[in-house]
Amino acid sequence: MEIRFLDVKGVRVAEVLGEPHSLKGMDMVKDLIGSLVFEHKVSRLLIHRDFIDESFFDLKTGFAGELAQAFTNYRLKLAVVGDFNLLASLALKACIRESNLGQTAYFTKDRQNALAWLAG
Repeated sequence: MEIRFLDVKGVRVAEVLGEPHSLKGMDMVKDLIGSLVFEHKVSRLLIHRDFIDESFFDLKTGFAGELAQAFTNYRLKLAVVGDFNLLASLALKACIRESNLGQTAYFTKDRQNALAWLAG
C-alpha cells in the first residue's frame, strides 16, 4: 500500500494506492485511519474502487456499514473513485446514492470530481 499526499485547494488529501482488493476488513481500515489521523493529521481520503475488497460491495457482510461508521466517528471524508454502474445490488446502488448526499462518503467515476468534493 502506498499513500500519496496531495494539496487540493489548500486541503491535505491522502490518496491510497495498492494492489486490487487489498483493503480487507476493519482491522486494516482501523490501521489506515490511525495512520492518517494520528501520524499524518489528514482527514480526507481518496481511494480507488479496485483497492477495496469485493466484500465491501456486498451489503450482507456489513463491511460497508462498518467502514462508513468508522469514517463518521473520526469525522473523516472518504471519496471512492471507480465504475459503480456494474453493481448488481439495487440496495447498494441506493446506499451509494444516499451516501453521495451526505458529508462523509462520496462515490464517483471521476477523480477530479472526487478531489473537488474532498476539498469542499
